[in-house]
This record gives sequence, C-alpha cells and structure tokens, in this order.
Amino acid sequence: MKKTYQNIIWDWNGTIVNDMWLCVDIVNELLISKNKPTITADDYHKHFDFPVQEYYRKIGFDFTVDSFDELTDFFIGNYMKRLKECSLQENAESTLSLFHEKGLNQYVLSAASQNGLDTMSKHFKIQHFFKAIAGRADEYAVSKVEHGLSLIKNQNIDPQTTIMIGDTSHDFEVANELGIDCLLVTIGHHPEDRLRKNNGQVNVVKDIQSAVDFILS
Repeated sequence: MKKTYQNIIWDWNGTIVNDMWLCVDIVNELLISKNKPTITADDYHKHFDFPVQEYYRKIGFDFTVDSFDELTDFFIGNYMKRLKECSLQENAESTLSLFHEKGLNQYVLSAASQNGLDTMSKHFKIQHFFKAIAGRADEYAVSKVEHGLSLIKNQNIDPQTTIMIGDTSHDFEVANELGIDCLLVTIGHHPEDRLRKNNGQVNVVKDIQSAVDFILS
C-alpha cells in the first residue's frame, strides 16, 4: 500500500528556485579575482557539496591563503544583489498550489539565510503556500539537521507522514537524520548520477512534475 503524506518539507535552492547558473557565475568571479581557473556547470555538478568549505577546496581555494569568511561574504553579497535574476523551477508554482489545494502542509528548510528566503518567497508571491520558512540567521551554509529538528518540533510535524523534496545528497542525509522520507529531483545542484550513486535506493525523479506524480498517485 502506497504511503500517504500530510507534510512536505521543501529544500529551496535548486529545488524550488533555479539558481545553479548564478552560483556558477558568482564563484567564477571569485576564482578570477584570485587568478584561478574558472569552472563549468559540469565542474560545479561534480564538486558542489556540503559543507561548502570542502567544495571551495576542490575547485582550487586554499584557506591558508584565502579567508573562507571573505569568500563567503563575497559570494553571499553578490548572490543577494542578483537573486531576483533567478526564476522558479518549471512547474514549481503550480505544484505548490496543487499541494496546497490538496490540504498538504508545506514547509521550507534551507541552509540559505532567512532574509534571502523571505525576500525571494515574497518576490515570487509563493510565501502563502508555506506554513513555515526555516532559513539561517547567519550567512554561512552548513548542515540543516539542527534546523530541521527545530522545525519539526516547533511545527508539531509527524515524521511518519512527512517527505522532504530536495536536489542534493545532503538533503537525503538530512532527511535520514530527521527520520523522514526523501525524494530528490535532478534539476538542481547535484546531477542524477551523484544522487543515485551516493544514496543507494533513494527515490529520484527528473523534475517537480514527477514529484507530484510520486506523492499524489
């Protein structure tokens, strides 16, 4: 018998919002400023991960020379200036609306800053679909596990009827720590081969429309 879900916890970057291209663009500005070779979208797909310090090391930064805080401030500052250049992923708004109409409770759990999430959700006029949007008070993207545990407790969410929708291996790891199911989409920051290779039998679908079919069919 197929499981019935009452709660959906959404990742934000790469899942609801199409921003991978912007992340590549800004990190290349950083690399150029440090006289380092730039990366391609394929390079980004291959190396991007959490914690982001490891990703930065893989693409050429040396923290004995380059300050991680300085790199982070540059990246976040430029991302915040340009975030409205991003668009929602295809079918994101209609999917949020459909789940809302079906009576599912929807939440956002993200390593992005609360300020950025609030700004973007209002910009796209989708904030009313979510019962809570949980971002970080600071600008440093780290594990979402502690944040997720607080969200579940504060919103009285039943893990047994909850699924997380994300786009990276980290989302799968977070879902496991939270004791909830996970569905990964291949439209974001990790390609399909990484999602499947790293996570064994995790559920992977190609896009948000396929997520609708998975959850409601």
